[in-house]
Amino acid sequence: MHKRPKLVSVEVLPNWSQLWTFRPRVLGLNELSKRWMFHKEKSQWKAALWSCLNQHHSAESLAHKKPVTLSVKYFEPSVSRDPSNVDGGAMKALLDALVECGILPDDDWKWIKPPHTYDWVLEKTDPRVELTIREA
Repeated sequence: MHKRPKLVSVEVLPNWSQLWTFRPRVLGLNELSKRWMFHKEKSQWKAALWSCLNQHHSAESLAHKKPVTLSVKYFEPSVSRDPSNVDGGAMKALLDALVECGILPDDDWKWIKPPHTYDWVLEKTDPRVELTIREA
């Protein structure tokens, strides 16, 4: 498990799209299978999100009022973790934090529309998750 502090940044793109970057990488389902670990991870990402919002934006200015689609790019330091393990753990923790911070109204079927796309990149020096949110 990583010990680096969690950092979040956001870049506003055209057409109400946003590129959220979460550093370092997010824990996978194997690590988050313990209930206390999931809540700790989500809480840390939520705190990092609030810090980002307080420094640069307001939650209201970034809040989505229409359904969205998601594109995720995982930058992993090795190929040792299963893609589905990483995707399941990362998306649950990050989407819950985005909802709790007011960026997304909810992470249910009404607000998250298909297609949900994801990609994997081997990146040894800067592991992270990049999440692009676009209005559907």
